[in-house]
This record gives sequence, structure tokens and C-alpha cells, in this order.
Amino acid sequence: MSPIAYSLAIVGMALSHSLDAAQTVIFIAMLCVEGVAWVCGVNMFPKITSGRVALVVVLTIIALRLLAAPYWLHEQVLAERNNLQGTLTKIAIGRPLDFTGEHVDFIYTGKDRANVNVTLILTNRGPEMLVYKFTKAYLHWEGAKEVPVPAKAIADKVYIPGGSQRSFSFPTVPNANTTLPIKMRMGWVISYDNLPPVALRTSVRDIEDTITSISPEVEQSHILHQEEK
Repeated sequence: MSPIAYSLAIVGMALSHSLDAAQTVIFIAMLCVEGVAWVCGVNMFPKITSGRVALVVVLTIIALRLLAAPYWLHEQVLAERNNLQGTLTKIAIGRPLDFTGEHVDFIYTGKDRANVNVTLILTNRGPEMLVYKFTKAYLHWEGAKEVPVPAKAIADKVYIPGGSQRSFSFPTVPNANTTLPIKMRMGWVISYDNLPPVALRTSVRDIEDTITSISPEVEQSHILHQEEK
């Protein structure tokens, strides 16, 4: 934030921030002094007039608010940051691992035929480290038999820091049809090992993709089923 913007923010905060308890006490004390001056000023305080006291009250309040404004601004920024952190944490609990997309590689074996490799991209949207593993995964490629995913490939735990990505590669679909458009269907079940007991512990996805271009890769995704439980 530039110095000018910061100064304007300070002034705006000083003018808009509500009075706290300490300021209220000072304000009431100033009013009491003004009342004493108005009632007894001629005899007891000959040099004090109600106008001067009012001016002192106003200037004191403005000075106090300007002095306190940087602290109020800091508190406001800190509260907004904590609210954002809370939102990210809720996202991490409600849907800990997001499906960001997938990448399809073709290694051609002949006309309209290729060995196809499909890689999932998963993103940890929350701030905390997640520990997860696939308990189920499957891939259907149009015109090809389903290629089973070995248990070893989905049994290992994966550690993913907050805000980062990990990939998961399905087994190669051999000599698959590449005549466009191609329909591909994939699904998985992910379980989490380090979420609190009150949080959702499993993510389920079933997605159908229609590939309309290979280079560049163009596809349309349709979520058939998703569940967090």
C-alpha cells in the first residue's frame, strides 16, 4: 500500500471506527469538564469558556482517533486474514482434495490407435498437510476393455502440503481407439488419514470426458457423481 493510500485509510478509519470503552470514558469526562465550566466558569475558572472546552473536546477526540487508527487498521486486516484462513480451512475439511483436471498422452501404434496414458491432477485447497490414499480407481476408454488398476498403485499413502498438487497415473490403455470424439470415463475413491473425526473422510468421483481434439487437447467434462462423506 502506498503512503498516500495508507494515510487515506488511516483518516477513513479514524472517521468511521466506532468508539470503544476507553474513548467513551474520556468523552464523558470531557463533557463533565465542559459542564463544570459552563456552570461555574465565571467564578471558579474565569479564563475557561464553554466554546474553548468544546474545541478542546473535539480536538482531543480527533487526536485520539488518529493515534488509534493505525492499530484499528491493523486489527481489521488481521481479522480479514483470519476469516480467509477460516474459509480455506472449511474448504479443506469440506472438500479436502479437489480434482483439478487430467492430462492424456497418446503414443501412436498405428492409424487411429495409440497407447493412452491418463494422469489425474489433484490439488490440496486447504492450508494443512493432507495424508490420503486411493481405495478405488477405474478408467474406461471408449472401445477398449477396462484396464484394472493394481492394488499396489492405490494402496500407498500420499502426503500433499497445503496449496500444492499431486498426480495419479492410471495404467496404460493399450492400442486404444483415437477416432474423435472419444468418450472416457474415470472414477476414484479417496480416503484421508489425518482429518479430524468430525470432518468428511472420503471423496468419491465419477467423471465422463468427451475428447474433441488431441493436439491441442480439448475436452468437455461432465461429473456423473461426486460425494463427500
